[in-house]
Amino acid sequence: MTDGFLSSMAAGLEEGYDEGPDNIALICTHQSWGHLKGIVGAEPVGGCLTWTYRQLMKAARDLAVVWEGYGVERGDTLIAFLPSCAEWALGFWVAAILELTFVPLDPMSLAVNSRKEQAYPLDMLRTSIVLVSNIRDAYNFDELYLDLTKSVKCKVVCHEQVDFFFRGWINLEPEETYRLRASNAGDKPHRLGPEDRAVADDRVAVILFTQGSSQHRPKGCPLTVHNIRTALVNQYILPQQRYLVTCPSSSSATLEAVMVAWKRGAAVVFPGAVFSAQMTLSAVELHHCTRLVCAPPQLEELIKDPSRFQRDLGSLGSFSVSGGVVRAGLLALGQHALQTQWASSFLTMAEGFGVLGWRSVSLTDRTLDSVGTVMPGSMVKICSDVGRDGRVLSRGEEGRLHVGGDAIIQGYLDGARNEHFYQDSDGNKWLVTNYLATMDKNGLIRLTTQLKYNLAPDTASPHERDRSPSPPFDEDAAEPSNQQNGNGDKHITMTTPSPERYRPSLPDRFSAREQSSRSISEAVRLAMSREEQQQLLDDDGEAADDDGCYPPRKDSIPWQPNPHRQLPIYTTIHRIRRLVIACIDDPYSLDQLKSPRMNTAVVRPLLDHLYDPDDVSIVWCLLVNRVQFLRQQSFQAHHQTVNITRANLCEVLASRILRRFDEDHSGREGLLTLANVLVSGFEPFQNAPPSVDRGRGPRSALTEGFFTSGRERVLTALEVAIISESKSFLAASACQKIVDAVYRGRIIYTPTAFIDILPDRYKNRRISLYDPRKAPILNQYRLIVPRNRKVIEIVQFLVLFGLYLLTMFNKAKEIGPGHLHFTTVELIFCIYGSGWVLEELASVLEHGWSVHTENLWAFMDIAFSLIYLAYFGLRMHGLRTNSGCTGKQALDILSLGAPILMPRLAFCLMPENMLFIALRTMMGDFTFLTIVTVWCFGGFLLAMRWLSESQEGYASHSFLVISKWMLWIWFGLDGTGITKSVEFHSWLGPTLMVLFAFIGNTLFLTILVSMLSNTYSNLAKNATAEIQFRRAVLTFEGVKSDTLFAFRPPFNVAALAILLPIKFLTTPRWFHKVNVTAVRVLNAPLLLAIALYERRYLWQRNSKFGPRRRHAFLDFWESFGAHADLANVFDEEPPQSVLDEMDDIDDVFGNDVWANGYLNTIRQRRGSRQISETSSAYPVFRNRRSRGDSLIPAETW
Repeated sequence: MTDGFLSSMAAGLEEGYDEGPDNIALICTHQSWGHLKGIVGAEPVGGCLTWTYRQLMKAARDLAVVWEGYGVERGDTLIAFLPSCAEWALGFWVAAILELTFVPLDPMSLAVNSRKEQAYPLDMLRTSIVLVSNIRDAYNFDELYLDLTKSVKCKVVCHEQVDFFFRGWINLEPEETYRLRASNAGDKPHRLGPEDRAVADDRVAVILFTQGSSQHRPKGCPLTVHNIRTALVNQYILPQQRYLVTCPSSSSATLEAVMVAWKRGAAVVFPGAVFSAQMTLSAVELHHCTRLVCAPPQLEELIKDPSRFQRDLGSLGSFSVSGGVVRAGLLALGQHALQTQWASSFLTMAEGFGVLGWRSVSLTDRTLDSVGTVMPGSMVKICSDVGRDGRVLSRGEEGRLHVGGDAIIQGYLDGARNEHFYQDSDGNKWLVTNYLATMDKNGLIRLTTQLKYNLAPDTASPHERDRSPSPPFDEDAAEPSNQQNGNGDKHITMTTPSPERYRPSLPDRFSAREQSSRSISEAVRLAMSREEQQQLLDDDGEAADDDGCYPPRKDSIPWQPNPHRQLPIYTTIHRIRRLVIACIDDPYSLDQLKSPRMNTAVVRPLLDHLYDPDDVSIVWCLLVNRVQFLRQQSFQAHHQTVNITRANLCEVLASRILRRFDEDHSGREGLLTLANVLVSGFEPFQNAPPSVDRGRGPRSALTEGFFTSGRERVLTALEVAIISESKSFLAASACQKIVDAVYRGRIIYTPTAFIDILPDRYKNRRISLYDPRKAPILNQYRLIVPRNRKVIEIVQFLVLFGLYLLTMFNKAKEIGPGHLHFTTVELIFCIYGSGWVLEELASVLEHGWSVHTENLWAFMDIAFSLIYLAYFGLRMHGLRTNSGCTGKQALDILSLGAPILMPRLAFCLMPENMLFIALRTMMGDFTFLTIVTVWCFGGFLLAMRWLSESQEGYASHSFLVISKWMLWIWFGLDGTGITKSVEFHSWLGPTLMVLFAFIGNTLFLTILVSMLSNTYSNLAKNATAEIQFRRAVLTFEGVKSDTLFAFRPPFNVAALAILLPIKFLTTPRWFHKVNVTAVRVLNAPLLLAIALYERRYLWQRNSKFGPRRRHAFLDFWESFGAHADLANVFDEEPPQSVLDEMDDIDDVFGNDVWANGYLNTIRQRRGSRQISETSSAYPVFRNRRSRGDSLIPAETW
């Protein structure tokens, strides 16, 4: 509803409230007096459920704030599968306050398999809240509407208690979570101002759905604010009456009755959830009802005995009949039985065809006043029973809306043939309209635009026509002018509507968010968007700045502020944590979390609730909660598996939200949005209240310069995903798209570091697209692009490896003068090796130990660094003491680097090889099990050593000798230990050694082999995710912020010695100038080569003829292949004639096949002899039909 609607219905509620807050507003005789006491907040009035206006208004306002906390917004839809009860009335009031569209549906529709019937309203509307009566209805709803609850933000069970978030359902009673959301939502709901009233009057406030019409297509009847106000203006309303409503809650009579009653402070009485004559009579007598609202069958049952009817219902002053066919004389009979002077039949609905007319029929003059609307996509039958004066001769009784005869339709179409209409098997013609229309006082249709624009040939699918957007509404253009045709029928001519005045149409679920793969054109659009993200920026668009960054900077400020500093990170983290804890109480595997049932019950509601296209921190907050849940599972044994499930749920939600960001944002702007989601830096305590303890101690000025970058330590979502090992998240296509763009250098940003050895923080760059054409030729920032750094690091390692080999091949073989001084090669190796080790140290400090050790060869680099430091220390000590022995020992230690550097070269050249990925993980498992084994078998070693010391006549064996024998037995190499065991003890020694052989050689080796085999099989099963995880690690670690990485070894050692003192002696601006100059001078050839390469190959060329062709020699060579034609067919674009033919077929294929299930279309066509619209032969038959060829029977279409 809108604020305009508040001026009619909701303001009518407040009018009744002003009449008397303590007056009775609602009486439910079938509900107990204490029902919903927690929501009302006060004691009920009577024995049955009796609420005053004050109580009902307070309860509705409190619950409105609660539902706003669930993300419900103005313009959403509330669907109530409820009988006539207090919860129905409460939902009606909340809908008025929150400006929602109120849709009451028959709760009995959930008890039968009526999915196709009820799927129409739920699929069409942007449903936010669903109210059901009990748990059985909740189960049925989940089963029937598995694919129709994407937009549902809140599902409520009203009449039974359920566990919190049971299958996504909650109770109506307010709980602690309700209060939390209410406090986050604000003090009161947002309302429109007076300036919005004009537009608000034309918005849909209430929708009534009917069934029993065309097969599987119930039609909705939307009521705008203007309709409701017009319908109520002539209603005879008496204050302080009590309206006894016996119609179902989904009936139009119930809706009208409660609005009329609450407008003047009257009371509404619900005698029961279902109709009962005895309960009705008792309610009238007990509560002194003054007006009866019922359906024709109910009135007939009540007046079977007129004497009893008059005796028991003597207090009634008037009655109303609605909701079906009124038998002739029934109103007069009821009037005579009650001896009342006023009776009416109102809210007459053209059953099933999407038209709701409000008419007040007076028994004296039979005046007809009708105002109504036609639902978008409603099917209106064309009838010929219209008189010469244009008046409809019969209405409502047959459940049809009579527009006019064929002559009238002919006038609308300006000569179009009748075959453009749909004709059913009975020969009846149907007109399909996509736009709103109203009925005037004469019962004629007032359309909002020319009807010929509304009609579509019968080749178009109903789903495609239902989704056609509503055009701008111009009330002046809809004024009909009556004309007489040759047949004497009166028809209506229309003028083209003015586009200046806009009247919004009914929102549906397709307008909430763009749907990918909804049609062929949508699929092509997404493909073009993905291709656009790979292409260079256009010259005619907004140009990049002089640094090559797009979008360009707006000013010359070197340090750009954080664009996301206003996001409530602290609050979002704890909000997500409470939601996840509330949703998951039992352990589930990752596959179970991805199952359809869990997706519908848990994942999708949380996804719709958390996703915000303007908040790029949601993914980061989810991953932070995953880290916390993984940390808790290690020390909360009783919740270990549950916490793992909660961590997996956070990862699944993060992946889904990232994918939704990718779907909702296309083109280069979408690429930037995804980059902001993944590589924007956030601080966990961002926008936390001042009272929150941040857990930081004071820092000195010196440490402040190294540990922070002028702001708090921030983390990116990519970094949090790496340290939490969220491999499925990192393997998602949207994530890999950004990882690849960052790896290639298409996306640039200023990274954050844990510790910078040589920081230069004078300038920072926003997350931007890089245009090498606009950037300077010598751009020092390209040295920290991950792809460029990978090539540079490979070259650096090859140089180190070559110098290592030369040093070891040229070393002195015997202790002598050669060990007392450096050779030329060894000196060069020491200088270069020192720079290489310094860079490795800087890498560890850059992103911390957790991230660095995720690198595939990190442990090898660290091991060689330790070996080099030990060698260099001993070598320098030997030179200082003039000890050749120490110098030789240093070289012997350096020789231990060969087993590390040789595989390190293979790791470096083949980083994505599955063997190396598995080898790294298996070595960790092997090391862990070996340490555990040595620990466990240490007792055997001590026992044998002590036995050896106490034996007379035998030599005492040392720990080293016994360990050697045990090791040989463990690996099955030798049995000397068993032979020598009698020397420990005559029978205890052999017993211990044989027992060790059984346990160590058989049991532990079997466990080791099984563990390593299981590790490898798990890695091989998820090979793609493992490879992409390592790729993400390399990419993230490759983006450096420390200036030290811009200097190649060994120049980084000199830079550290020279530039670090300069940093403390100069201003940041001058240090930045000196630093940039030094980097560009030392790396000028390399920077020039990078600039020339990237200007040609960084982005794909903008070419309408497709991607860049390969070299002609490769094409010539492959042309000799046996399957060359498979590639040649895609070398050129098809000719225009082929494209036109494909477009014709694609138009027939239609949106409905894509959006509503291709498989369903196949199933419906099975067993049928009809020609498929998706068949390649269909255009031929369509052309024959357009020519009027009668060789093909019409029923085959």
